[in-house]
This record gives sequence, C-alpha cells and structure tokens, in this order.
Amino acid sequence: MTASLRDTAYARIRELLLNGVLPPGTHLSARTLGKHLGMSLIPVREAIGQLAHEGLVRHVPGRGAFVHWPTASELEELYEIREALECHAASVAIDRIQPETIATMRRCNAVLEAIVAANPGAAARVRREDSDRWVQADAELHIALLGATGNRRMVEFVGNLRTMAQVFGGGRGGHVDSAPNRERIVREHAALIGALEQHDGDRAQAVLSEHIRTGLTEARRLMTFRLMNHGRDGTVPELAGLLGRASRDVD
Repeated sequence: MTASLRDTAYARIRELLLNGVLPPGTHLSARTLGKHLGMSLIPVREAIGQLAHEGLVRHVPGRGAFVHWPTASELEELYEIREALECHAASVAIDRIQPETIATMRRCNAVLEAIVAANPGAAARVRREDSDRWVQADAELHIALLGATGNRRMVEFVGNLRTMAQVFGGGRGGHVDSAPNRERIVREHAALIGALEQHDGDRAQAVLSEHIRTGLTEARRLMTFRLMNHGRDGTVPELAGLLGRASRDVD
C-alpha cells in the first residue's frame, strides 16, 4: 500500500469530521467507511489511527474507534491554550504587523459581514455554502495574525487546536448558528483589527481574550445540546446512515 492511499483516506475522513457528517460519539467502522470511500481496509484503518494520534478519534478497548467526545475539562483546556497562544501572538505581532496583514484581516471580516447580511434571522443557521466560506474566512483572519509573529510552529499548532474545536463543535458552522452570534464575531474582529492598526497591544490582547472566551461559552452550549439529544454513549445515528446522508447532500 502506498502512503498516498493512506493520505487520501485520511483527508477524506477528516473532511467528514470537519463537515459535521461524523459528529462526536460516532462509531467508526473501517469496513463501512472503506465501502463509502471506495477504498480497502488497510489505508482506512491507518487513517483512523492517524486521527486518533491527533486526538480527533479515540479507541475504546473491545468496542472500536469513536469520534472523540471531549469532556468539559478537555474543552476548557483546548480554549485555554488557544487564548494563551493567540494573545501572546498579538503581543509579539503588535510591532511587526504590516499593512498587508491588516488588509487581509479586513478582507476576511468583510466576507463574514456579507454572510451576516445574507443570512438574517435570530435563530437562522447559515446556508451550507456560506458556512464553508465563514469557516475559511474566520480561520484565515486568525492565521494572518499568527503569521505576523513569524513563528511557523505557532501557526501550525493553533491551526490544529482550531480544527479540534471545530470537530468537537459538531462541524462547520456549529458555533455560528444564530444571527446575534455571527454579528458578535464580526464586531469583535473589527475591534481586534482596529487595535492592531493602532498598535495598541493591551487592547488587542483584551479583545482577543474575550473573543476566545466567548467561543468557549458557545462550545459548552453546543456540547450541552448534544448531550441532551444523544447522551454520552455514542448513541448517534448509524454510520451507514450518516454517510448516506452525506452522499445525498453532495448529490
């Protein structure tokens, strides 16, 4: 088996996790996934093993592999690390940030503003295509700030933390399921960009800290909702049904 097959299986399963097709608690059958992906068992099993190494999947002795369902403490730890690193990044970048980076962050926030305008309604979820655009623009905005530090390892590490938060939140768009939430995120981004532009490090760190802590509050809310609807024993719909729904969505 070539590494490319394993990498392909990994990328496609990871995308199913990121899209929320395979939510936390889902039992991952290598055979069922292989059939859905049109791949043999070995690359699929190796891909599941890699995802387990990254903390997105966990192996339960005697039961198999499951999409990891974090405890409240794990969720808090994830956001605590994000807050520490991103606020440190803001303090480092404040004297290094270039107009091009500010322009990139403004462009990304403009994309989010357009999505807010296109999806009004206090309880309305964004359309699938807007959800994907939101996640991409939001990530690019934060990565632009991290990149201004010149620390590539920090960019990669925080990127992985954001991926975990996204999967644990039930997939793309889970944390932006209401118009007030989306509007808040845009306002906080605008305040952050303004502080960076004025080279106000204390203000930038304060805004970013509050932004991430509010994200944790939303992540807790989403986890509570899932607990109420599915419980903690992996009682989500059968894998074959989840994958069948994904195929219909693509069609």
